Amino acid sequence: MASMKLLLAQTRPKKGDLKTNAAKIKEIVQGFSDVDLFIFPELFLSSYSSFHGSLAPDEPCVTEDHPCLKELGEVSRQAGSYLIIGAPFGRTKSGGFELFNSALVLGPSGFIGTHDKTALPDGPFGRDTFYEGVHF
Repeated sequence: MASMKLLLAQTRPKKGDLKTNAAKIKEIVQGFSDVDLFIFPELFLSSYSSFHGSLAPDEPCVTEDHPCLKELGEVSRQAGSYLIIGAPFGRTKSGGFELFNSALVLGPSGFIGTHDKTALPDGPFGRDTFYEGVHF
């Protein structure tokens, strides 16, 4: 049976700064040459705090032609590794633009696709409040 090396990254992304957070991903990937799959947390590319507890965030998002996605595809290609990155992903759907809380999947051949979160918390949860359904 073949083995696979995973790296689960838990770092603090910069709120709303896709470019800086993509650079952090690049730095991490380049620091580990023997990893097959890098996994970054939910909404890592924008930071979860850009959307959490807010009814009106800046809403930075990635689209299929966004420069950060192209750059991260190149990072994946150069490393020969796969990346799963949590990000706000926008796409044209049903005649309009919709935003999704997605896991982006990239590989050595570039952008592969997304998996969109379907269970979005809205309202109070313990001592916290979530507004994901307002944004996604």
